[in-house]
Amino acid sequence: MRDFAHAIGAPAIDAQAADKALSRLEIDHLGLDAMDRRYSTMIADLYGGGPVGVETLAAGLSELRDTIEDVIEPTHSAGPHRPHRTWALPQRPRVHPPRPGGTRRSTSRPVRSGSCPEVKLLKLLTIAAAFAAAAPAAAQTRPAQPAAVNYALDRNWLCLPGRQDVCAEPLATAALNPNGYGAVGRSTPAKDPPVDCFYVYPTVSADSGMNSDLAAREELGAIRSQFARFASVCKPYAPLYRQLTLTAIAAGAIGADVTAPGRLAYVDVLAAWRTYLARHNRGRPFVLVGHSQGTIHLIELIAREIETNPAVHARMKLALLAGFNVLVPQGRLVGGSFKRTPLCSRPGETRCAIAWVSFRENNPPPPGALFGFANAPGMTVGCVNPARPGSRGWERLDSIWNARWSLGVPGGPIRWSSEGPPPAPFLRTQGLASGKCVNDGPRGYLSIRVNADPRDRRTDRIYGETGLLGMFMPGWGMHLADIAAVQGDLIRRVEEVGRVR
Repeated sequence: MRDFAHAIGAPAIDAQAADKALSRLEIDHLGLDAMDRRYSTMIADLYGGGPVGVETLAAGLSELRDTIEDVIEPTHSAGPHRPHRTWALPQRPRVHPPRPGGTRRSTSRPVRSGSCPEVKLLKLLTIAAAFAAAAPAAAQTRPAQPAAVNYALDRNWLCLPGRQDVCAEPLATAALNPNGYGAVGRSTPAKDPPVDCFYVYPTVSADSGMNSDLAAREELGAIRSQFARFASVCKPYAPLYRQLTLTAIAAGAIGADVTAPGRLAYVDVLAAWRTYLARHNRGRPFVLVGHSQGTIHLIELIAREIETNPAVHARMKLALLAGFNVLVPQGRLVGGSFKRTPLCSRPGETRCAIAWVSFRENNPPPPGALFGFANAPGMTVGCVNPARPGSRGWERLDSIWNARWSLGVPGGPIRWSSEGPPPAPFLRTQGLASGKCVNDGPRGYLSIRVNADPRDRRTDRIYGETGLLGMFMPGWGMHLADIAAVQGDLIRRVEEVGRVR
């Protein structure tokens, strides 16, 4: 304070000088700095005042556990009755306003399944499961739907085989090895691959409405990051569809009715699928690929359109279902989300699903998490390790990372190599990360850890967490890296089943 007063030329430390100094340091009238407010806001808004485990706090705040225990926590009175190694807020009136749409819960009990904002999002996303069933009965009471998309027109597809589109781009990808950057390669489409791939992309649209339009913008980035490389082992089919936008997800989270926009998104995917079967498939085997919202629509498609048609189901080599909960009864491989499509249990198996949601090691999904936690009694979230289906141990992952990642990362921005900036927009690492499927009661997830080695030249940090208001969402895990962390393994799985007759 004295140094600040001297710097601004104040003759003494008066109230005005002190106020300026504290404002510059972002310390409010309660003596809380920015980190204190993030800490308190997270416990208050996401966990109803607590208690909250220290590992969950560390993940959400992107701070080391020691920082929580030794720096932040000593400044907060958490009360004498909290469970061991958990944190809570004192029973006092709230001074800082809650976030818009937030709900206050009693702090006298732990978070219940279905009680936190993440579960509101879960309810929003799982509306997709009712779209097809609800449409016929309610058709006469709803406003007229927008015109159907004509998927016989090539312009309504992001990717089609043999066309110069985003899936035909030669994507430059550099190897990132323990000794630094390696060769830069470029992906190229296969001339006559034995299988097709049908891809439904995740929520990416920043359009202002509840449904996206059919002009490709953010969608192209999703293709480049998640799907284009599959063209090296399969014929790529990727329809544009009027997906639920980021605006719709936010609106639904605070109570808006997004049933009709969600139905429209699924109807588009269904129309594209039926057009693919009628015009393009010609009896060929196929693989389904989806992430997040895309996986929701594919779960519906498998249950209602594919499993109910034995001839089509027989041609489904694999379903790669990332970033949304595929439910199975605990201890079984089939019987929840699907009736006839089991989880894959060995490499090379066909007519099965490779499903997973990703969480960083030592940060498992908390109760009621959006991903990785089954709310249905007796169910768990299915997990198949893409690196080795059926494995329950740690497996080295073949990853393809976006080297220009600009979103928040626990621990700070990534420096990919001590050699300097990446020589290509994508980087491939083999064994930088490892993954292990975990099923523990209702929890099911792919645990991911970094094989950090301070002696080598590559990063010890990877991305994946989803941020909101300066915090990482514990119930989302490493959702943004579901595909990236295992993309090389997924391409190998598709190539593998293509050889099976």
